[in-house]
Parts: sequence; C-alpha cells; structure tokens
Amino acid sequence: MYNSFGLILASYSLLQMMRSASGPGGSGLQTVLATKSEREVRSQTFLAMVFLSLRWAFSGGIAVMGIHYSMQHAGVVVDPERVVPIVINKVLPVGAKGFVLASLLAAALTTFDTTINSSSSYWTVDIYQALINPKASERQLLWHARLSSAFVMLAGLFLSLDVSTINRIWGFMTIAMAGGLIWPFFFSWYWSRFNAYSCLLGIGSGYIAAIAVFIFAPLLEEFQAFVITSSISGVISIVVCLLTRPDPDKVLRRFYRFARPPGAWHKIKHICFTHETISEIDSENHTDLACTGLIVIAQLALYILAVSVVAKAWTQSLVLAAILVVTMPLIYFKWYVKLKDRPVDLRKEDLNASLLGPA
Repeated sequence: MYNSFGLILASYSLLQMMRSASGPGGSGLQTVLATKSEREVRSQTFLAMVFLSLRWAFSGGIAVMGIHYSMQHAGVVVDPERVVPIVINKVLPVGAKGFVLASLLAAALTTFDTTINSSSSYWTVDIYQALINPKASERQLLWHARLSSAFVMLAGLFLSLDVSTINRIWGFMTIAMAGGLIWPFFFSWYWSRFNAYSCLLGIGSGYIAAIAVFIFAPLLEEFQAFVITSSISGVISIVVCLLTRPDPDKVLRRFYRFARPPGAWHKIKHICFTHETISEIDSENHTDLACTGLIVIAQLALYILAVSVVAKAWTQSLVLAAILVVTMPLIYFKWYVKLKDRPVDLRKEDLNASLLGPA
C-alpha cells in the first residue's frame, strides 16, 4: 500500500468525492431521513462533522501513545496494525482499559449490525419486493430478510478466512468494493435516463469484480483494483441503461419534485415546476456547489486540528483554527442562512402536483 501512496490517495479522494456527490448512504441516510426540513439536514450534517472530529482525536492519541511507547523501549517497533491493542495493554491503566475496550466493542457491534441490516434491506426491499415479487406478503419479506442476513454474515466469515492484515481488508472494502459502487449511485442522482436495472446490475458487477480481485489477484495494488472495479461497474451500468426502458415519467416527476437534483433532468424539471421555481432551484444548486469547497476546507481543518492538538503541534493548531475562524462564518452566511426552510416530506397535494406537473 505505502509503495504507491500517492496513487492510493488520489483514488481514495476521487472515491470520496463521488460518494459525497451521490448523497449519504447507510446510517447517514437514516439520520437525514429522520429530519423535518432541509435546514435540519444541514444542521445534522455539521453536527456529525463535529462528532467525527472526536474520532480523529482518538486515533491521533492512540498513534502518539504508540510512538511514545516505542521511544521509551529501545528495540521495540510497534506494528501500525497492532498499535491499538498494544496501547491498551501496555500504556493504559486498568480502569481505562475496561472503559476503552467496552466503548470499542460497542462501536464495532453497532457498525456490524448496521451493515448487516442495510445489506438485508437492499435485497429484501430494493430487489426482491421491488423487482421480483411486488406482491410479497409480510411473512415472505420477513423470511427473505432473515435469509439474506444469514447469507451476509456467512459471506463475511468466509472472506475473513483469507484476511491476514487490516490493510488487505481495507483495500478490498474501502477501495475495490466501494469503487464498484460509485458510478451506479452517481448516475442515479444526476441522470434521469438511469433506471433500477442499470443500477442493480452495475452494483452487482462491481461487487463481483471486487470479490474476484480479492480472491484471484491478492497482490494487485489498491489503485489498480479501484480502476478495474469502477470501470467494469460503470461500463455495465451505462450499457444496461441504454438497453432497457427508462423509468415512467410519473416516477421521475415524483423523485425530482422531492429531491431536486442538478444534472440531466431538463425535461422532467420543466414538467414539474414553473420557470420561476426552476430559477430558484438552479440558484440554490449553484450556491451549494460554490460553497462545497469552503465546507471541504473547513472539514479537513477541523479533523487535522483534532489530531494536531493531541500531538501538541501548537503552531499548526493555530493556523488551522484561523482557517476555521475565516471559513465557518462564510459558510454560515453564504450557505446556511440563505436556505429556505422547505419541508423534506411530500404532502398529498405536492405528490399530486408532482404527478400532474405544475399548475
């Protein structure tokens, strides 16, 4: 991994930008859907950003204690993949050990159950009920949810047998497998022609390509795996999209009136809204895009600041704090304040209007 760190960093940066442009996923989507308005969505997003900074501070603290332990014990070099258990075992006092272990175990279990539940819902709701058996009973859906959960757990156990390092599974899940998902998710938001079949087969081909690379090409560099899985998934998504029928206009109108995404929605946009409303939507999208750079800068500054404070890099901390002092007011006045507090949910009259077009 570290022999091609620059290429991996570029691949991971592209991956994260594409994923961010495709909206939240997993548990992030659940928190967004639990809000009442777009203003609450943005408030929740900033709150999550602040909470994530604590994760970076914790990681930085573990790294600093691992380095300090190595410096105090001549000839001891802490393996980066074993730094957490070594710090817990050798550095932390007894009371703190139990507290940290309990918190890490709770965090791991909540991550595991979220992953299993979301994977099960993808099959049960998005594939089986939506495409295979729309009239499925609750009993049938329940059994499919149980069987798919068991399949996900067994598949994870099977793949873990071939995992010798954290770096190997990180490269597989975060780079190779996630790379196979970026184009289907991206096209779903920004291309009205993109339908469920192209998204489904694009995701499936990305997963299959990632698993094939993991099993048959274990020595492949992470950035090469990213290029392979994302290319296969993207090509298959486009080919299937062009060979299948688009979604009905009724479905597209409902989605666009709810989400209002930018991109290739010209026809649907002019059916759903008047020219005045379209101008407001375009202006809001342009403002969001213009402020994205400021938000990324503020987010990076906050995360690096958390690590810098733990490492006692005070000069760097002051520079990062100054960046936050400049960027946060700009984000607040240029982006947050100007947002109209439009409800997220669709009322009945909004749904009827989305199906019939503008009055």
